[in-house]
Amino acid sequence: MASLFDSNLFEALHHPDYWNRNPNSWGSLSDWDIYYINHTPGSTKMKAHRSLGLELKVLLKRLSKTSYGYYKTIELQKLLKDCHNDPVNIELWQEHSTKLGRLAVENRMNKREILTVGIRAATIAVATEFPKEKTKEEKIQEKFWTVDDFDDNKENDYEPDDADEKIVTTSNTSLCNPTDDDEFTMQDMELFETMKNEKKWKLKTGKYVEDVLYDLGKKSKFHNLVHSFIVDPEDKFLQSGFTTDELTEICETMTVQEAPQIEGELLEYIDTFAKTSTKDIREALYASHPRLCRDYNPLVDFAYEHVRTTVTDWVRLLEMQPNPLTQQDLPESWFRINVWRTVDIAFSDTPFVFFVGGEKAGLASTERKNRGRTLNNIHQMQRKKIGKKGDGYVRTFGSRPIEWAASEAGSKWEGEQGTKLIKERGLSLPKTLKDIFISLARKVNFSEEKIRKINVPGFVHSGLHCINCTF
Repeated sequence: MASLFDSNLFEALHHPDYWNRNPNSWGSLSDWDIYYINHTPGSTKMKAHRSLGLELKVLLKRLSKTSYGYYKTIELQKLLKDCHNDPVNIELWQEHSTKLGRLAVENRMNKREILTVGIRAATIAVATEFPKEKTKEEKIQEKFWTVDDFDDNKENDYEPDDADEKIVTTSNTSLCNPTDDDEFTMQDMELFETMKNEKKWKLKTGKYVEDVLYDLGKKSKFHNLVHSFIVDPEDKFLQSGFTTDELTEICETMTVQEAPQIEGELLEYIDTFAKTSTKDIREALYASHPRLCRDYNPLVDFAYEHVRTTVTDWVRLLEMQPNPLTQQDLPESWFRINVWRTVDIAFSDTPFVFFVGGEKAGLASTERKNRGRTLNNIHQMQRKKIGKKGDGYVRTFGSRPIEWAASEAGSKWEGEQGTKLIKERGLSLPKTLKDIFISLARKVNFSEEKIRKINVPGFVHSGLHCINCTF
């Protein structure tokens, strides 16, 4: 080993004792993680993998390219980059988290401490033996709940849509298995390092917006829009990274197309339903109108049909006993079918355009998550991942379906600060809209002139309220 490790190499490495042995004994990624956990109090997955990445860079610079140690270093580097597909490594950190949680309970730590300390708390050892072989059903369930390291806009690939809410609310309600998967991973850091300054958004102060988002992402302990490099000027956490002048510049730079104006004749027709009783509204409904008679053209006059159909639906609800619009226990699906059917039929005059509702997986989200799939080579082909499920999408169907807009929905209006509304308007929907935006940008080869004209509308239904959110 004298020829492999000289004094300069020892000084450059933070953990020379791990490497000062036959490279055959360096083991796998999980072997390093076990070593790191045993030697580093407060170890986390991110810290362990970041430390390994630095060690490997030193070895690659100092070792001879013809040595077996160099070959083994390359192999470990590949394993590190593909750690989110390594079931053994995932199980290792889940086991570490579980043991840490049990230790906290035994010491009677309060629930908030368990979440705050998480896997950052000190631990003296980690089990080197894994549980007995799981049944097929348990393996499927485990894969469903696996937390995957996010990329530019990554959700858990197999988690339920309310998982983000569970992470947030458990701080006051229940115990949880701590995890650091909401932080930047080594892969995310390497991707950021490849960003060229000339491609970044530079403010007048000389500050790069992407650099600020990256720094904020490293501080955030929970998943946030900054991890997806999405700018929300109204978010107080994001505001903390910029000055008032910089925020003003950001807002002035953002380009959002104005909503199309409603023609005067259509507004007059809508105004005919401004009545004080359902009987008067019904009388207006059945009154003849030149745009809805024999010469009705569905491609020209549909807006009038849309208004009349919507008013007809809503009058029926108003006349029901008891009035369902005043009930608090109706499910989300009821509101989508009865109240917000107006959205389902809104595109009936546009050929090949449909509103697809009912918890469907997003096409753009699925496209992003499977962008790196390849045939079997050194590694086995990854199984196809399912995109994030949303409550509704505007899609065109032709030779290839395309998404243009998205929506989220909830059955109850709990005010502007309701948990579900904050989560969907402030995190879930913007990330979905970004997926759609990137998908559309790819279709025009990222032509700046064209993508600056792209607006991806989104809206959140909360009971009887509808809130717009445009990307």
